[in-house]
Amino acid sequence: MEDAFQPTVSHRLCFLTTGFFVSALPIYLFVSIFEMSLSEYALLYVPITIVSTLFMSFSYQNLAGWNKARLMRERDLHFASPLLEDDKKTGKKSAGQEKRQAIRQAVLSECMSFTLLVNNSVFFGLFLVLSFVFLKSIPSPINFALSVLGASSLQTYVSKSMH
Repeated sequence: MEDAFQPTVSHRLCFLTTGFFVSALPIYLFVSIFEMSLSEYALLYVPITIVSTLFMSFSYQNLAGWNKARLMRERDLHFASPLLEDDKKTGKKSAGQEKRQAIRQAVLSECMSFTLLVNNSVFFGLFLVLSFVFLKSIPSPINFALSVLGASSLQTYVSKSMH
């Protein structure tokens, strides 16, 4: 498929970096509220954050791909198809192709922004509900591991099922 989302190195780097920061923010919460010191629980924090970062990165990629495919179908119908028809009438290929490429770039930019906003919001919502509602009565280290991994893995599962 021509419009399938193929993340570039810069997209993957953006996904990994954002996923790391999002996955590491719960550490601050557990250090400050639950008094789980950074040095004492580093062996718990590091692997959980790395695995969560990878889950979040996959989730970003899945949602961006789904959203790009959806938006490109919609935009092709409304904008690109008339441009290509004009090219066929006038015999010029470059103007319509340039406009279509500009549309693709705008869609890609929208998809990246939307993906980061939605995934981060859903992750934090799931994390807060898991850690403060469902898992509040279990010990803090287990609460941290289950809430962070649960939120990121559930986010990845849902984004994969959308594909």
